Order: sequence, then structure tokens, then C-alpha cells
Amino acid sequence: MLEDLAVFTKHLVLIVFFVIFSSVANAQMDSRYLEARSARLLVTGLDINRQPYAKALSSFLWQSNDQIVTSLHGIPPGSKITATCMGVTRAATVQSVLPYADLILLKTDTPFSSCSFFTDADFEKPAEGTKLWTFGWHAGANGGSSRHFEKGYGSPEILGKLVSGDPLKALQLYNIPSTTLAIYYVQGGLLPGYSGGPVVNAQLKLIGIVDGGLNKGTSDYNWVIPAKHLAELVNSGSTEIPLEVATMNGFPVFSASQDSHANSTQWHEYGLNLFASGIADGGGVDIIQYNENGVAYEWVKTKTQSLDELGQTADDAEGVGQLLDIYAAAAGLTSAKQLSFDVYEELEYGLIITVPKGQGLAYREGTGLVSEYDDEQTGLSSLTFNHADVPITDANGKVVSPHETNYFQEVVSQLLVDCQDPGMNYCHLDEQSLRIIDFGDGDRILKLGITNYDVETQSPEFYEYHSIAVSGDTALGAQALIFPTGQVGLFQCLTDSERSECANKRPAQLQLSQLIAVHLTSFADLDSFASQKIVQQQFIYDTSKDFPATVQVPFYEGDNLRFYNTRGTEWIYYLEGNEQAILHEYQARGDGFVYLQYEDRYISIPVAGGQYYVAQAGGEWVLQGILQK
Repeated sequence: MLEDLAVFTKHLVLIVFFVIFSSVANAQMDSRYLEARSARLLVTGLDINRQPYAKALSSFLWQSNDQIVTSLHGIPPGSKITATCMGVTRAATVQSVLPYADLILLKTDTPFSSCSFFTDADFEKPAEGTKLWTFGWHAGANGGSSRHFEKGYGSPEILGKLVSGDPLKALQLYNIPSTTLAIYYVQGGLLPGYSGGPVVNAQLKLIGIVDGGLNKGTSDYNWVIPAKHLAELVNSGSTEIPLEVATMNGFPVFSASQDSHANSTQWHEYGLNLFASGIADGGGVDIIQYNENGVAYEWVKTKTQSLDELGQTADDAEGVGQLLDIYAAAAGLTSAKQLSFDVYEELEYGLIITVPKGQGLAYREGTGLVSEYDDEQTGLSSLTFNHADVPITDANGKVVSPHETNYFQEVVSQLLVDCQDPGMNYCHLDEQSLRIIDFGDGDRILKLGITNYDVETQSPEFYEYHSIAVSGDTALGAQALIFPTGQVGLFQCLTDSERSECANKRPAQLQLSQLIAVHLTSFADLDSFASQKIVQQQFIYDTSKDFPATVQVPFYEGDNLRFYNTRGTEWIYYLEGNEQAILHEYQARGDGFVYLQYEDRYISIPVAGGQYYVAQAGGEWVLQGILQK
């Protein structure tokens, strides 16, 4: 499977992420209402090896200002617990537990006089698509934030039916929560640290408790514990935290002699994955906030995982395997565990990008979101994310939105136009890399590669790899540029693996990780769980089918490039001083001429080359010059 890897190349790797928003509608609510009823929990203690741990999770006040509800899986036996609400901190102790529902009720030593509490809850199951909100503290941050998501669809909506295989075995091993428990499946990423947070509907009614998520590649399957279990929690009478909690979610595994349930570290790894959106380390969080083109962004690093972990349940795991099959040998990869990635999610729009582990991410004004490394052998590799507010247009100038069926066709055509420099180089689509994955309900992802060639030498100048994810009218794109120059890299080792420089696999692996990062671009709420995805590996497009005599043919006036028919009826008019204008034919071609309009001037271009003419509005055609193809 994904142990079969893949490879690519370059001296300079440039990865560009862009987002196109045609329309995004998000319901709003007063987050202060949730904040006043929520508390940040810090759980500390010593593990069985006498090493200190500190974990953070979220919680809420229930029926009084000294009672707190949270997730049981985040509080091992013997832990010291402190709760902070509206800037005030109190010590807390266990009052009751309900293991099968993964719930615990705490009592503070002194009531929170400045905080409010939930008095009741709505026990009715929310309908599919219902907007929901929570409030929590991501990765132990001191500042909390609200998140919104939607009620998903599952049939039956039983935890044990949501997962399968080894993850299901892990859940059955711990039985916290029970695999027979009816849960609410939700769409949208719930971040580490949000476990135990309250979930409310638009009427601000408490409907459940954030519990956990099973890794779904870069994104996750997430579930909520229904609020109907709160009454049973209050009246359970049990205060004993099961010992199994100590082996879950990052707490060390007991040795086989000390804990018969934890006979393999493999189970512990599954436990970590099951609650990837649950508890978090006690301090520190990577959050990047900025405003670009009038759009406010807040990116959060949600996890760091190997490609093996991400790829097993990625939105397009087969595509990841395909890339690895092609390119792994040149990078010297024998296992997908050799590459790891930091995963970032944009909180408002649910966009997801990945960055090679430790490469970092920061915003640069005028450039965008940037991640880079500088290597002597490989050169500078950078990843950039920014908001692209230029709409996609078809060959006739009509704006095409992401939800339209021909969107990908126009994107590919435009990418081929942007890739080339008329008269200097040209581009070809890499058919082998082309994939469209349709998840249904307007969720689609396009993957493709494009090779740029020098016109004179016919040698490759660079290779660019694209991943474009569409959800409704939102499109998230990523691009990697791979230049086959320099001392060593994927390209060099792919074409000549015996060269001495290829003994050092690090440069090739760094470049491959950039390529994989592009492929993993996605959305938090792509509904691959509820929909049967369809993979299409044939893509019909042709930028020259309508006008083969002119499309992608440069027209020169003397030594100067003057006109270039990019595709369809779209032309570039090259003016003096390196200025350019995008023009469209204003009438049908006739008598061997193309007719364009620039400001108040009309231009007639001979399809076969030769004399071209210009006329003012209402005036006579005047010879302007001679064009050569």
C-alpha cells in the first residue's frame, strides 16, 4: 500500500497555496455566551515512570457554578486538576464518572462567582446540516476561541459503526467511550484541546459534549457525546477513574507485566489517533492570524504525523500511493514513516494545508503565508499561501465559479497559459498525474502536473504540481514548482540514480515532502465518510481545438512580441514599456482576420501573419505594421 513510495525533483522548490472565495456564508453567534460558561482545565501529575505530565482540555459549567463537565479520557487517575473560567482559577476534584459515555463531573473547591452555567439541555438529535458551535482552548493555549461546524450524517450513528479495523479494536480495548454508544457525527475539524467543550445549537441550547476524532488524513472524523447522558453522569455515584485512561492520549503505556490490557505499544498509538482532536499538551500553540484582501485568517497547527498515518485515511490515499510508486526510489524511501508533516487548519473556512515537519509557517505582508528552508545542495524551498481574488474566466471571458462543472477544465487551461512565456518556453500537461476525485455534494479535488520546456533546447525548465480542492463555491489550491537544476535532487536522481551525489538522499526527500504537502491539500469537512468517491483519471480539454492556427502562437512585429492568442478568443496585447492587456475577440473571425478592441481602438490581425490594421471608432482601417508568426 503506502509503503510503496514515490519521487520527484528540483534545485528550487516553490509551493504556492491560493484560495478563491466566491461566496462563503457562516452563521454568527455571540461567543461570549459560551465563554462565560466554559473553563480551561489543566491536568498534571506523574506517570508510572515518575515523569511529570501536563495536559489541557476544555469543559463547561453544568447546573451550578461549582460543577464542571468534561471528557473522562483526558484525566488519568491521581491527577491534579485546576479549572480557569473568566480569568479565575480553582482547584477541582472528581465528583462522578460515566466511563461508557466518556464523561466526568468535577467539583471546584470554591464556586466561580463571575461565571455562568448551563441549566438544561436539548436532548433531541440535531438534523443533518444543523449549525453547531463549541468553545475551547486549543493545544493548551491560555486564550479560548469558538468553533463552528455542522451535524453530519451517519447510518447507524453508532461509534462502533463509524470506525473499523484496528482503530475499532483499540476502541473496544479501552471501551471509553463504548463502541455501542450512540453519538452525533459532526463535520468540521475539532482541534486538540477541545475535548470536553460544550456544543450548542443556534438557539444556544446545549446539545452535547465534544469528545474526540479519528484521524482522516489531514482532517478528522469527529463525534459529540449527546447531552442526554448528563443526568446519568450526575447520578452515577461512581468516582473511580478507570486505569485504562492512563494509557490513552499520550500518557505512557504500562508494561505488559503491569497492565494486561496494554500488551503492545501499537494499541497506544491507536489511542493517540482516536483522540487526535481531544486533549492537548499543557502549553504552547501555533496560531497565525492576519488579514489579507479584506479577509481575516486564523491558522492553527492541529497535529504532526507521518505520511504513513496521514496517508492511510487521506481523502485521496490512492493518489498518494500513486505518487510514491512513481518517485520513491529516487528519494531512497522504503517506508511512508520516513516523511512527517505539520498539519494546519484555517478555523473560519475549514481549509487544510500541510508543511514538512519543522519547516515552520509565518505570514509575510505582500507575500502571504510562507514556509521555507534553505539547503546548500538543494537551494531555497518555500511554501506560500495567499488569497487569490482574481476570478477564473473561460476562453471567451466569462467568469466561471468553482461549483460549475467546467471549472476544472478552465483552471487547467489557465494554468497552461500562465505556465509559459511566449516565444521562450511552452508547457505540456502531465497526463499520468491527472486525477479528479469527486466526493459528491459539490466536493471535488483536482490533481495535475505540468512540465515547462525551453523552446530552443527542448529541455525541461521546471515541473509544477497542483492540487485544487473545491467545496461548493470555495476553492483551495496548492502549487509546487520543481526546477531540475543544481547539484542533486529528485529530478537528478530520478533520471540517474547511480550518480554519486544521490547517495545523500536528504535533498530528494526534502523535495518529495514538498510535493506530498501539495497533494494533501484539503478541507476539514470533505464528506468522504458519507459519500462514495469517484476517481476520474481522464480529463478532456484542449486549448487549441477551436482555433489551431493561432492558439499559443506568438505574433511578432519586428523583434517585439506583439500579440499572443492564449486560448479560445482570449489574446495578450503586448504594449510598449512591458505593459500587457488582456483582450477578447469582439466579433467572429472572417476574411482571414481576427478582430480585437483595445480602449477606443479596433485591431485586425491576419491569421496567417502579414499586415495588420488599426482603426479609431467610426474611422478607416489604417496599416499599423507587419506581423510574423
